[in-house]
Amino acid sequence: MANCLDMCESFYYQVLTEDIPDSFSVFKDNTNPALGEQTIDIEKLHNARFVQAMRKKTEKDRWLQSHAAFCKEVILYYELYFYSVISSQQYLTRLSSESLAQYENLERLVITDSRLSSVPLEIFPKDTKLRILDLQNNNIQYLSWEIANLGFIELLINSNPLVCNCSVKWIQMVLNSKRHALFGYNGSSLTCLDRAGKKQAIKNVPIPNCEKPTVLIDKSIVSVAENESEVIICMGSGVPQPRVWWHTKDIKSQFNITAKQNGLVQELHIIHSSPYDNGWLQCNAENDAIRSMETVRFIVNARPIIVSVDQKLGMYDCIHYKIISEPNTTITWEKDGAPVKENNIVTHSVLQVPYVRENARTKYIEGCLSFALKAVIYNGHYTLIATNAYGSSRAIYQFKSTDAGVRDNVSNRKPIRFPVSSAAIQQPKVRMDSVSNSASNELRYVSKETESKTIYIVLGTSIAGASLLFVVILIGIRQFRRQVLARDGSVKNQSKRRVSLSKCLGKKKSKEGPIAIENMPLTAIHLNDNPNYYPGDFGYDFGTRIRHIRSEFISCIREVGEGAFARVFLGRCDNVPAEGETVMVAIKMLKNGIIEDAKRDFKREAELLTNIQHENIITFYGICIDEECFMMIFEYMENGDLKNYLRSRGPDAAFFCNGPVSDPVLSVIELLHIASQIASGMSYLASQHFVHRDLATRNCLVGHKLAVKIGDFGMSRDVYSTDYYRVGGMAMLPVRWMPPESLLYRTFTVESDVWSFGVVLWEIFTYGKQPWYELSNHEVIECIQNGHLLDTPLLAPEEVYKLMLASWKRQPLERISMKDTCNHLERLCLSCPGYADLFV
Repeated sequence: MANCLDMCESFYYQVLTEDIPDSFSVFKDNTNPALGEQTIDIEKLHNARFVQAMRKKTEKDRWLQSHAAFCKEVILYYELYFYSVISSQQYLTRLSSESLAQYENLERLVITDSRLSSVPLEIFPKDTKLRILDLQNNNIQYLSWEIANLGFIELLINSNPLVCNCSVKWIQMVLNSKRHALFGYNGSSLTCLDRAGKKQAIKNVPIPNCEKPTVLIDKSIVSVAENESEVIICMGSGVPQPRVWWHTKDIKSQFNITAKQNGLVQELHIIHSSPYDNGWLQCNAENDAIRSMETVRFIVNARPIIVSVDQKLGMYDCIHYKIISEPNTTITWEKDGAPVKENNIVTHSVLQVPYVRENARTKYIEGCLSFALKAVIYNGHYTLIATNAYGSSRAIYQFKSTDAGVRDNVSNRKPIRFPVSSAAIQQPKVRMDSVSNSASNELRYVSKETESKTIYIVLGTSIAGASLLFVVILIGIRQFRRQVLARDGSVKNQSKRRVSLSKCLGKKKSKEGPIAIENMPLTAIHLNDNPNYYPGDFGYDFGTRIRHIRSEFISCIREVGEGAFARVFLGRCDNVPAEGETVMVAIKMLKNGIIEDAKRDFKREAELLTNIQHENIITFYGICIDEECFMMIFEYMENGDLKNYLRSRGPDAAFFCNGPVSDPVLSVIELLHIASQIASGMSYLASQHFVHRDLATRNCLVGHKLAVKIGDFGMSRDVYSTDYYRVGGMAMLPVRWMPPESLLYRTFTVESDVWSFGVVLWEIFTYGKQPWYELSNHEVIECIQNGHLLDTPLLAPEEVYKLMLASWKRQPLERISMKDTCNHLERLCLSCPGYADLFV
C-alpha cells in the first residue's frame, strides 16, 4: 500500500501541472458564470486534469493503467486536503461563499492566470487551514488588509493590476517590515498602477493622504467596584477618516455605546460592571490603510471568582486552578479541614497572567498545588481558599494521587469549570453543592474518580534491553580509551606554541578584564557535523568563498568569556557589513596552540556559516587569520543569551538581578513572538539539512526590539555547566534537551532538533527554568528513556503545549516537522490581539 501511495503521489504533481483549456468550465453545471454564479466543482476539475494526464502516459506504464481508479481517489484526497490548482479560467471573475466550500481542509490553493477581480474575506472558513494562497496573474485591483490576519504563511499576488492608492498601503508596510516574506521571494517586485497607468514599485511608491490611523483612550487604568458604572472615551483620527469601534464581543457587563463627532469619538458606558471583565478593553480605529488598536486596563474590585479546578497529570501531580480576582489575592489550602503546610514535597506556586486560550483580554490568576511524590497519603479533600479585601471564595477538590512511576502524556480528565451564569456544573461525574449562601463565602464540592493504571513488564524486553546496554557500555569503554590517547597527544602539541593575545589583535588587553561569565552576551551558531548530512573530506586550506577580514579592521574592547577551545571578545569591526561602516561585533578566537582537529573544525564551521543567511540566525561576517590566530567575526546582540533574558524578565527576576528589577514581565504575546522566531530559524536549518545538536535558550541571542537569533559558540558548556552531563568521562552532552535515540545511540538528526525545540518552548514559557530542574542528570536520562515528558507550563497556551507533545513523539519520524511548527506558531501569533501593532 505504501508503494502504491508513493507512485500515486508522484503522478499527483503531474496532474496538477496539467493546463485546463479555456473551453473547459470548472463550475458546477447548475451555475451560470456569466451571471456571476461561480461555484467551483472540484471533482469536475480533478477529473478533467486526471484524464488529460493519463492520456500522456504510455502503455508501458502498466501499473498506473491498472491502478487508475485507486490513484484517482488518492489524488482527489490530496487536492481537497493539501494542494489544488485552478488556472486559465476566463469566466472566473469572483468567488462566492460557496466557491471554496469543498476546500475547508486545504493547505495550499493556487488560482492563477484567470480573471479573478476580487477576493472577499467571507469565502474563507473562520478557522481556515490555508497556509499558502497563490493569486498571481489575475485581475485583482483591490485586496483588503484584513486578508493578512487569516494566518497565511505565503500570499502571492504578483502580476495583478493593483491600484496605487491607500488600499496598497498595508502591502507597502508589510514589504518594509520583518514580515516581508509573506509575499514570497518575489514580493519586493510587487507593482501597482498609478493614475497614468504606469507600473510603480509598491515598496517605494508615495501614497499621499494615506496614513495609519491613531487611536487614543482617555484613561489608561479604570478601577471600579462590582456593579458600578463607568464611561470610557475612545478617540480616533487619521487620513482617510477611520472607523472607530470598541471590541465588545466578550464583555460580560451591561453596556451601551454613544458615537460623537461623526463616529470619531466612541463612548463606552459600562453599566453594572462584572468581575469577569477584569483585564483589558480594546478600542480600534481602521481605514483603507490598516487597523490600529489601544487598550485600557479595566479593574473590577470584587471577591475572587474560582473559574476552574482540575488535576494536572505529569511527573508530579498538581491541583491546578484558575481565578479571577482584584485586588491582591491570598491563596491558601486546606486538606480535610486542616491547613496544608508547604515542604519539600508539597509546594504551591501562583502566577498572574493574561489568559490567551479562551479570552485574550481577561486577566486570570493561575496556580498549582504540586506533590513531588505520588503516594496515597496525599489523597483527600483539598479546599482552595481565595481571599481579598472584598471577600473570599472556596472550592473543594477530591484529589487522588496517580500510581507512582506512571504518567500520561496528556491528561484525559476534563477540568472542572465554574460557568459565568450557572450555580451548578452540568458535567458527568462532577457534583457541586452550595454550602454557604453568605455574600462573602462560596463553597463548592467536587468529586472525581481517577482511573488506576497497571504496568506489565515483559521479561524478554528486559533481557533485550540489558543486552543492548552491555553493548553500549563496551563501545563506550573503547571510545573512552581512544579519547584518553588523543587527549594526551593534544596536550603535548599545545605546549609547543604560544602566541600572545595582544600580538594577535594588535591591541593591549583590556584593563577591565573579563566580565562575569554568567553575563556573557555573545554567542554564535555552531553546526555540528553529522554522517547523515555531511559526507566528504575537508582540507586545511580556507576557501575563497569565506570572507576574510583584515586584522587592522578589528579592534578588541574586552574579553567576555572563555570556552574549552576558544575565547570570545567584544569588539568593533570596520567596513562590515559594508564598506565604510563600523559595527560592534563578537570575536570568537581559537586558543593559542590549537591542535589540527580544532583547526579543521574551525574551517568546517566557517564554510557552513558562510552558506547560512536567515534573519533568525546569528550573522557571520567572516574570518580573520593573523599569523597563528584564528578568529571568527559575528554580529553582536546587546541583550545577551535568551535564558538570562527570560529569567531577568520573569516573575522571579528578583532572584537573578543584582539591583532592583525595572523590566516588566514578558507577556504571553512576547513569549509567542520569541518562540516563533526560533522556530523560523530552525525551519530554515532543517530545510538546508543542517543539524544543530545543542538547541536551547542558552544558545539563542536577544537583540534590539526582541529580535531573537539562534547561535552557539560552544561557550555555554562553561557558562551553564549544570545543563550538561559528562558521559563516561568523555563528551559533555545536553541530556535534558536530548531525545531517547540521541541518549541511547548518540545519533543526531533534524528530528532530534525538533525534540530539542519542544524543550526550548518549555523553557520559554517557564521564563528560563532548567528542564527537569528537580532531577539529577542521571535521573533525567532514566525518565526520558522511560517515556516521561515535561509537565505543562502554567503560562503555555493549550496550542503551544500540543506543539511540545508533537515534538516529543518517541519515534523520530512521527514528530512534527519544524516547518509545520513554524507555521502553527506564526498563525498563533497573528491570532493574538495587538500582535501586529507590536511586532509587524
